[in-house]
Amino acid sequence: MQRVVILAVVLGVLVGIWLLQRQRQGQVVVSEPVETVSVDPARVTRLRIDKADAEAVELARVAGSWRITSPIDYRADEAVVSAVLRALEGLELEDVVSTNPDKRSTFQVDDSTGTHVEVFAGDESVVALVVGKSSPDFAHTYVRRVDADEVYRAVGVLTYNFNKRVDDWRDKTILSLDQESIAKVTLHYPKEKAQVVLAHADTLWTLQVEGGQPEVADSLSVVNLLRTASRLTTAAFVSDSDSLALDFDTPDFGVQIETDAEKHSVQFVEGEDNKYYARKEGEETIFQLYKSNLTNLMKKPEDLRPKES
Repeated sequence: MQRVVILAVVLGVLVGIWLLQRQRQGQVVVSEPVETVSVDPARVTRLRIDKADAEAVELARVAGSWRITSPIDYRADEAVVSAVLRALEGLELEDVVSTNPDKRSTFQVDDSTGTHVEVFAGDESVVALVVGKSSPDFAHTYVRRVDADEVYRAVGVLTYNFNKRVDDWRDKTILSLDQESIAKVTLHYPKEKAQVVLAHADTLWTLQVEGGQPEVADSLSVVNLLRTASRLTTAAFVSDSDSLALDFDTPDFGVQIETDAEKHSVQFVEGEDNKYYARKEGEETIFQLYKSNLTNLMKKPEDLRPKES
C-alpha cells in the first residue's frame, strides 16, 4: 500500500512538472475543446498566400484547373494545391498557447514572420489565417486567425504547404502524354546534321537513320526513351534567359513526338555544369534540366540498335 502511495505521489509530481514546463515554454496557456477550421475544397475558387520574405502568390480555379494568376500567369501544380486544400479541409486547432499580441513573433504568427493564407469561395473570404512555425514536438503548427489575438497549436505540420516560392507552385510538366499513343519520335542533332526517326510499325519499333532503310530497334531502349519523353518534367524554371545567351534556333538537341492526334516539339541547348535548357515549340517558358534527366532520351543510332548477345 505504501509503495502505491509513493508511486502516486511521484506520478503527480512528474505530471505537475510536465505541465509547468509546457506553460513556461508557451505551449499551453489556455486549454480549450478542439476547434475545427472547416473548408470545403469543392467550394474554394481562389487562394492567396503572402509569405513575409517572398512575393504574394494568388491562385484561382479556371475552367476546372488551378492556375497561378499573380505575380505570374502559369499553370499551377494540381498536387501542390490539393495538398493545401486537404490541410485546410479539417484543420484542428487543439489549444490556445497565447493571447498576448506582443508574443506573436515568438510563434512566428506576426506580420513580419508569418505566412498569411486567405481562402475564397467566389468573392467571399471563408478563411484567413497566419501560419507560423512548427511546435517543438514537430506534430503541430502555430496559427492565428488574422482578426484575432489567440495563437493556436494546429494539428499537423503546415509550414511546408505554404512556405513556398512562386516556382514551387508552378506545374513542372514539359510533356505529359499517353505513352501508348506515341506513334513516332524524331531525334534531331542540328549541329551534327544528324536525325534519327523511331516509328511504330505493327508490334515493333523501327529505327531509320538519315533517311536510310528502316531497321528493327532495340525494344528496351525504345521503352525507356518513350517513358522519358511522355513524362518530361523540369528541374527549375529560367527567369533570366538573356544572361545565358541561349540560341534555340540552333539547338544542341531536339525531339519531336507525334501521337495519333497531335505533335509536340522541344528544343534543348546545352549549358554549363551538366545543365540543359529546353523550350517547347509555341511557348516562351524556358526550363532547366540536368543531363541525367535526358539520358534515356538523347540517344544516337548505336544506342537504339539491338544489343548483340
